Amino acid sequence: MARAALFDVDGTLVDTNDLHASAWRQAFLHFGHDLAQDVIRGQVGKGGDNLIPTLLPELDEGRAKAIEDYRSDLFKRDYLARAVPFPGVRELFLRMRESGVTIVLASSAGEAEVAYHLALIGCEDLVSATTSKDEVGASKPCPDIFEAALRKIGPLGREDAVVIGDSPWDVKAAAKAGLRTIGFRSGGFEDATLIEAGAFVLYDGPRHLLADYENSVFAKEEEGPRAQGGRGVGEGARALCETPLIKALSPIAALGDQPQLRILCGAVIAVGLFGGDRRLARTGWRMLAAHTFATWTKDFVKHRVDRVRPRALAEKGEDATPEPGNSHAKELTSFPSGHSAGAAAVARAYARDYPEHQGPAYAAAAVLAAVQVPRCAHYPTDIGAGLAIGVAAEAAVSRLVPGLGSD
Repeated sequence: MARAALFDVDGTLVDTNDLHASAWRQAFLHFGHDLAQDVIRGQVGKGGDNLIPTLLPELDEGRAKAIEDYRSDLFKRDYLARAVPFPGVRELFLRMRESGVTIVLASSAGEAEVAYHLALIGCEDLVSATTSKDEVGASKPCPDIFEAALRKIGPLGREDAVVIGDSPWDVKAAAKAGLRTIGFRSGGFEDATLIEAGAFVLYDGPRHLLADYENSVFAKEEEGPRAQGGRGVGEGARALCETPLIKALSPIAALGDQPQLRILCGAVIAVGLFGGDRRLARTGWRMLAAHTFATWTKDFVKHRVDRVRPRALAEKGEDATPEPGNSHAKELTSFPSGHSAGAAAVARAYARDYPEHQGPAYAAAAVLAAVQVPRCAHYPTDIGAGLAIGVAAEAAVSRLVPGLGSD
């Protein structure tokens, strides 16, 4: 169980990432450098000592320092007052302190800016210490910020601490310091970016972590031999996920996502209606109804069973056995496979009206389901449960509304 929380600030506790990106763009323009907003936005989370060389590697040190100083003054003058806390920050901190967790703010911002944000979130009485770029040699993604924070949590050690951040630069800095990271989506970075950087679980923000607190590392005791075994399996899974062959399977797997399958159902309906083929239109409606019922059923089960996904197993070090729970964190909702449920429901509905094509339909569903295992998204038992849900959902739809889509 984690006993110390090292929080990033910008994008994690206060909504400032877009403000920082705008201030950087304005500063670059002032010095004659027209950089796209989205390019700058992707680097937010780094301090100026790392952000500027990344975007303008040819710039000399003196000019880089002038840009950084200008941007700092500009942000304080025109942008800082527009910062607002994310919902649930103080409530989360209160819950953490109640459970004995030490809280440290670990930011790449300057000391004055960190102090301003601490007052803004109204948690001066709950935060044990702060760190800033003013007391270290380098900002994120270098580990200096978190190394400084670790020195302030004594007698707790590195193994007791978890980082909470919103950017891949937080996650990478933490990893270099030997720390695990909880990723927040509040900073606007993609899930895949945070997971690839090494985040072991993702939450939408402070309020989401608070809602799932009892299932988090701050409330659950670390498991013993089973956890170690799970970590070993997870490390093997992560290694497999990183191979070029498995990465190449991602586009195929994406065809089983809910939006893509619904588009397929809609396309079948449209072709049937506009082509005057009533049988095909009826099949499309049956496919859509079966998929919808399978999705509802899958969600019902997912929200009552917690199971860590294979790709997250290495970082979480947990046993992969399904257990009762109500976590909505994506990394804890491996069971059952939604791709498998949706693909099976759609394929079975199509095969019911076109039995002559059932072979290809079932084969396509099997591929969409099976590919989830080597991608480390699901276990084989998740796939089996999903397929069973899909078949049962289609059978229920066929029985309840046998004439679905007919005139």
